[in-house]
Amino acid sequence: MYDVGQGPVVFEKSFAQVPKPPTPGLGNTGTYVPGKGMFAGAVAIAVAAAVAAVLKGEKADRPKNAKLLAITTAFGVIILVPSLLK
Repeated sequence: MYDVGQGPVVFEKSFAQVPKPPTPGLGNTGTYVPGKGMFAGAVAIAVAAAVAAVLKGEKADRPKNAKLLAITTAFGVIILVPSLLK
C-alpha cells in the first residue's frame, strides 16, 4: 500500500486491482513442437558439417575440428535420444 497523503485506502479506491494477472509467456510464442524428423535432420546436418570440417579442413585445424565434432555429436545425442524415446 502507498500513502499518497490522503491515506492508503484512497489510493486503492482510485486504482482498481487487476482481476487476474495474465499468464507469463515468452512473447506468446505458442506451443509448436518440432517433430522427430526435424530433430533428426538437424542433428544429421550438424554432425555431417562437423565431419566435413574434420576431413576437408586443413591438417593443422583437424584437432580443433575433431573437438567440434565431439561436442556436436554429444549435443546431438542429448537432443535426439529423448525425442526418439517419447
